[in-house]
Amino acid sequence: MASRTIRALSEGELEAQIATAHSNLTTFAAVVAVLEGGCVYGGLNSDKAALRIIRAAQTEQQRLIKIYDECRDETARRRNEWRWANG
Repeated sequence: MASRTIRALSEGELEAQIATAHSNLTTFAAVVAVLEGGCVYGGLNSDKAALRIIRAAQTEQQRLIKIYDECRDETARRRNEWRWANG
C-alpha cells in the first residue's frame, strides 16, 4: 500500500487496516510455525512443498508488516499533529 493511499484513509479505515494486517500476520506466523515444527514427513517430496509454502508465507508477512507499520506511523503522525494544533 503506497503512503499516498494510506494518507487518504480515514481514521477508522486505518484502524481496520491495522487490525486486519495484525490478524493476517498471526495466521501466517501460525502456518510457518506448524510447517517448521516438523509436522510434514519427508520421502514424498512434501517437505519441498512445505518449504515453498513457508517462503510464500514469509513473503506475505513482510508485505503485511510494511502495511501495518505504515498505518501505525500515519496514525501516530495524525495524533501528533492534533496535539500540536490543540496544545
